[in-house]
Amino acid sequence: MQYSVELEPPKGKAILTKVNSQIKEEILKYIPHVYMFSITDRPTFGLSSTAMTRLVNECLSLFGANHIRSCLHLTTRISWFDIYSQVLESINGGVTDIMPILGDPRGPKVQNYFRNGFEILGFVSYMRSGDPSLLPPSLSNYVENEDLIAPLAHYSFKIASVVNTNSVQTIQGKTFNIREKEIRNALRKQVLGADYLICQGIISADDYFSFKDEASLDIPIVPSIIPLRKRLISAFGLPCLPEIMSQLNAANSVTEERIVGNVLASSILSELEDGGEDHVHIFSLGNYENFEQITGMANLTRINSHFESIVSKAFRV
Repeated sequence: MQYSVELEPPKGKAILTKVNSQIKEEILKYIPHVYMFSITDRPTFGLSSTAMTRLVNECLSLFGANHIRSCLHLTTRISWFDIYSQVLESINGGVTDIMPILGDPRGPKVQNYFRNGFEILGFVSYMRSGDPSLLPPSLSNYVENEDLIAPLAHYSFKIASVVNTNSVQTIQGKTFNIREKEIRNALRKQVLGADYLICQGIISADDYFSFKDEASLDIPIVPSIIPLRKRLISAFGLPCLPEIMSQLNAANSVTEERIVGNVLASSILSELEDGGEDHVHIFSLGNYENFEQITGMANLTRINSHFESIVSKAFRV
């Protein structure tokens, strides 16, 4: 199994203490186990994703791990010119993959910003290929083709996007079937130049496999595993099964919930592997132990024993 992992830039005061030693230490832990670092954007004050990506690539070079890919997240919160500048700067700095996405809605909206993830995806694909059919119509008055694509002509980078392969989503207590909509989104992103898709955190491996069958895409989908936490299930509207919530609710502390959630996530990973998946994306939530436990690289004997006792309490067996 090959893993990519999501890294979050530090925010606020954490920058002063974490930028050098702690981030490098974190990266070094992951290096033997991953084929790609995926660097998220931060909507609030903190180290920018571009600066974080530059630091990651410096570490990869320092540690002799240039074979590991680095993927920069770009969001709709910034203008087309800022996107262009970030892409050019990043691929000059060694970035191999660009992920143009909708982005966190908490961020500011600026002049000439992108209205949705499709526009920003088409724009980045246009930058790479020069195909004017990919350029969002809303930007046609601002962009001159030759000025943009000339500096990128000799670069080669992959473009990623995201998709939700869960069959339903729960928003404010109401559950919606999202399968048909997400299949349409995935097909549109394929047309707009995405080389591959990374799915949002999955709860059911069966849901993921059925999505792949129904969508019949020509580009790969990389499944994602997220540490299962009650707050994340609620925030992302994940279709969590009652038995999973019962196990999480039975936890008596944050530590117990982390253990239970990681073991549950690890079982989903096993189902994906049994189904033939050989690439998986891991949301570590800024904690290497989550990655270690979910992937089974940590000693799970004690954790599983503790998990079984919590499950017994949950179901009174």
